Amino acid sequence: MATAKFTLDKKGVGLLLKSDGMRAAMRERAERIAARARAIAPVGDAASDPHPGEYRDSITVADTTTGGARGDRAAASATAAAPHARLVEYQPDRNGQAHHTMYRAAVETGPA
Repeated sequence: MATAKFTLDKKGVGLLLKSDGMRAAMRERAERIAARARAIAPVGDAASDPHPGEYRDSITVADTTTGGARGDRAAASATAAAPHARLVEYQPDRNGQAHHTMYRAAVETGPA
């Protein structure tokens, strides 16, 4: 029986991690997270909230080929950029619950 041999081409793997295909896959995942986050984002009542929907509408997606710890791979992110995004994400509401919108969206969309 023949023996198979595999030699890892590190440069080739590096090119793969920075490829347009990998960038597209990362962006697609970030788009799914952003869509779910927009769907579950809290939106205040326009009668009493000075910025209803601002948090939801501030959710954006960005991608790059200079991501990773060494800036050598494709990456994408979904971000809520509203000035009060941190409060929406972490501060407990009247019921004592923090929304954790972005976290929940990432978990609920699954790993792939």
